[in-house]
Amino acid sequence: MIHPASDPPSDRRAAVAVALAPAFVAVVFSLIISGLIAFDTGVAIFLACTAWVVWEMLDYQRALDAYHQQCVDAGRPLASEHSRL
Repeated sequence: MIHPASDPPSDRRAAVAVALAPAFVAVVFSLIISGLIAFDTGVAIFLACTAWVVWEMLDYQRALDAYHQQCVDAGRPLASEHSRL
């Protein structure tokens, strides 16, 4: 029998991606406006930041779903459910 982890998965990597991607996009936008990088390069960096955020969010969601499934399989209430005792 598989015992679930005692703590839910960390959202640290997803939070870093969500926090840093807009900053990267703002810097790239200012570099495009100032003419230091080409528009195509800026669009590529924007798409890479978008893909990074989506990847990290999906990875976190997969880990969270696996954790919840382990809790259900073990008969343990989910962390979001309150005990009725």
